[in-house]
Amino acid sequence: MNALLNTTKLMETVEQQSVLVVVSHDFGELAYAYDFIHPLKSKYAICIALPEHIYQSNRGALDFQCVQYTSDDDILSLYQKLAPEYVLLFSAFLLVPNGVLSLRSLGKFIARLKRDRKVLISSDPFLGMAASFTVGDVNLERLNPSINRLRQYLLKCLACLEFRRIHVILEKIPRLVPFGVSDMDIGLEPPESY
Repeated sequence: MNALLNTTKLMETVEQQSVLVVVSHDFGELAYAYDFIHPLKSKYAICIALPEHIYQSNRGALDFQCVQYTSDDDILSLYQKLAPEYVLLFSAFLLVPNGVLSLRSLGKFIARLKRDRKVLISSDPFLGMAASFTVGDVNLERLNPSINRLRQYLLKCLACLEFRRIHVILEKIPRLVPFGVSDMDIGLEPPESY
């Protein structure tokens, strides 16, 4: 909680628009977030909310104010304290599968951001395809190969349903997608410098 208070003081002393960046449990999303926000550092007061394991692994390594969250209440509390103009979710599509938010709390949080007229953007690791996932797209065998086939099938069905519900909640939110993706056409090559 002390980190939240320090962040509030930081945002109050900087006369810049503030940005809250919430990172899911995937390390790749932190890298994506960092690449996106690093050029904005001089123009905005940026606070990154990280789950415990990512916070511990990166403490002191990032050039931003970082705070640790352990629950959806922590994220909502941070949002209320900072009152940022911008909220970037890396990735809103992973917050439910990662167990950070329930479907219900994701819906409430997004509704709150819309009601408060905040600029909201999310990365989309699924490139807009989350709503069309089928049972064949979900691989649970690698997580627990000992689960019997019927149970695996049912869990895959539930995962597909969950992604469809997430898609409905996030349908109208602008999404950041990796380079080379234009209107979900993945045919372009990455830049040579990559």
